[in-house]
Amino acid sequence: MKPLRIAHLYANKQNLGDWGSAEGVKQIIREQKKDVEFIDFFISYNDLSQENIEVINNECDLVVIGGGGLLYPRSKGLLLRLSEVTLAQIKKPIVLYAIGINYEPTDTQHLDSYLKKFTASAKYFQYIGVRDRLTQDTLAKY
Repeated sequence: MKPLRIAHLYANKQNLGDWGSAEGVKQIIREQKKDVEFIDFFISYNDLSQENIEVINNECDLVVIGGGGLLYPRSKGLLLRLSEVTLAQIKKPIVLYAIGINYEPTDTQHLDSYLKKFTASAKYFQYIGVRDRLTQDTLAKY
């Protein structure tokens, strides 16, 4: 039987917290499905390229985005910057897992507009799992 091939999208390997969280997601998946392969895509502040989308659609069975603070707002947008155009082109199921905000909720100047845009993209995700109560409570407002 062919192994399950997962496109794993996460921030990067430079931040130990993001990398460790991503590796934890892989470990949790491997505990449930032994015959699995991951193809890593680093998406910190970047959308996927057309080449990346083709690899996902042609070589993968599933897309898992997370863990890490991908909903962390910066001056020009969230750390997670996958556009609706990109998400619409992905033909495989997309799961967000163990994502978080990493944000002090006292300053909502940028957070509100970014999360409205993010939640407009929620229709592309088959499942959204957050890693903490702050993220859950914040997203519930949208």
